[in-house]
Amino acid sequence: MKKLAAIILAAMMTATALTACGGSGGSDGASKDSGSKSGTINVNIWDSNQQKGLQQIADEWRKAMRSDSVCDFVSVGDVSVKVIGSENIMPECEVPVRALLEQITSLYERRNPYFRAQEYYNETVSTIELLAFANRIYTVLEEGRPIDAVADAFYKDYYQPIDEEIFVAMMGAFDKQLSADFKPAYHTQKLAQFGSLEAWRNDVFARSIFTDKGKVLRLTKDDLSKIKSDPAYEMYEAYNQWYRKDLQPTVSRLGQEISLANRRYMKAQMEFQPDKTFYPDANRTLRVSYGQVAGYKPSDAIYYSPISTLKGIIEKDNPEIFDYNIPQTLRDIYAEGGHDDQPVCFLATNHTSGGNSGSPVLNGNGELIGINFDRVWEGTMSDLAFDPEFCRNISLDIRYLLFVVEKIGHAQWLLKEMTFAD
Repeated sequence: MKKLAAIILAAMMTATALTACGGSGGSDGASKDSGSKSGTINVNIWDSNQQKGLQQIADEWRKAMRSDSVCDFVSVGDVSVKVIGSENIMPECEVPVRALLEQITSLYERRNPYFRAQEYYNETVSTIELLAFANRIYTVLEEGRPIDAVADAFYKDYYQPIDEEIFVAMMGAFDKQLSADFKPAYHTQKLAQFGSLEAWRNDVFARSIFTDKGKVLRLTKDDLSKIKSDPAYEMYEAYNQWYRKDLQPTVSRLGQEISLANRRYMKAQMEFQPDKTFYPDANRTLRVSYGQVAGYKPSDAIYYSPISTLKGIIEKDNPEIFDYNIPQTLRDIYAEGGHDDQPVCFLATNHTSGGNSGSPVLNGNGELIGINFDRVWEGTMSDLAFDPEFCRNISLDIRYLLFVVEKIGHAQWLLKEMTFAD
């Protein structure tokens, strides 16, 4: 088992990182800047000792990355870049590396306030459940579909007192953290009208029909105009329109410009270091990661074996804690005996990231042996730096999945549909 090769297929959603003075872009390193004509870099290090000159550049770059302002790290060497952008987008021009970095920094500075307002919109207004539900019902009715299932799903777990608390807390954060230039007129008008968030909240929840399941279930497509005047829907729509008209277009446009600037900057790096391997952007791509099942030693005198068992689940069982309160059926099965060594999960050296959860784990023969779902605590930094000593992905052992299907779910018909390896 220790030598078992684990292959993880995953659509990795990795993010491009950028500091105040530069960044690593998301261009296709494998294709040498696909879509643009070739460019050239001319490098002349002032110092006659090339190694010393390169070290100077590296040192200046390190300082630049730690600075809050645009830094001219090229000053220690005469570096110019001839870049030709993609057709019909960027004309041929001589661009110093410094100018590329200044452009990227400027674009981020211009986008930041809009992006910040967008994030506050997503994390405040959009988290008030009543508002989103009002919009959902409107949309379903407008499309001529029944609303019963939608309403049942919402009211099943909806707790109005908490939503009312969320309204005040989230709208308070929105009002406090955003400047007047980045608040919709509707927001300012409502605060002026009611005088406080609490009073505004009370009005919305007192007058909205969406706090009453019975009234909602009686709605039909003929009631769309009535819904438009509901305070919950009105509030949702006011902020949504503000987001779509005042924020989204600017965020999208500047994001496209940043992507193009990063592409040019990546091209410069690739031509400056022609012998270096530049990995392509993994966003929205199918990735394959190779590794082996292995434990690890996070610190002195501590070692975590690569395989956990059902015995460990029983040891952690605690009916007083929700997350550790296991099904009684599992307790009964374990009490029968003979299941101490039932595999549950295993560790491997595969490099995974956010978005990999649910990926199939295959052995060297292409047989499914597990499902990837997590990383060990000491290895969560692997998005930035992969340390083979600590970085381990965690996978559900397929044998435990089959155990649960058979013993807990009693779904033997599923097992009959599967083909098992010897």
